[in-house]
Amino acid sequence: MKFFLTCCFGLLLITTSAVGAQAEPCSGLSLKVDASGQEAAMSKASYGYTVTNIGAKTCSLEGFPSVTLLDSKGQEITNIKVADSTSSYFTEDGKPGPVELEPGAVASFSIEMVSSAVAGEGCTTAVEARLTLPHTDIPSTFAGSFTSCGEAITVTPLRLGGDTIQ
Repeated sequence: MKFFLTCCFGLLLITTSAVGAQAEPCSGLSLKVDASGQEAAMSKASYGYTVTNIGAKTCSLEGFPSVTLLDSKGQEITNIKVADSTSSYFTEDGKPGPVELEPGAVASFSIEMVSSAVAGEGCTTAVEARLTLPHTDIPSTFAGSFTSCGEAITVTPLRLGGDTIQ
């Protein structure tokens, strides 16, 4: 919120303007998460996701989605660590910041992992990824084969646009 001082004829008026005001945080009910693609190269795999504002108002998201990998019984796999990362194997590096989504607008993020065995390290395969967007409590679950070998999987920050896999 910006404040403006106006002075005329000995009167001092203070007015406010919503210029630069940030949109309200998105609610889980106004967002739709979709898988947008998969990329693999040099023993690394990336899974892209898009987030669409299906609500009627502009809202904002900021930060990193949380990711939980699940086994065939729907149980969390605890030996695969998850880390937020501003660097990526497949996209430009990016810092997390507010992403304002107008109705119908799209943001994106990816989860990435080492997908081939590293000397002395075992691999673990999950059959589902449960994704929860920042400041929401409604997860989206995606089936697949998510194999992580030796290192933590990384999650990129939300970015405006739907181009996580290049």
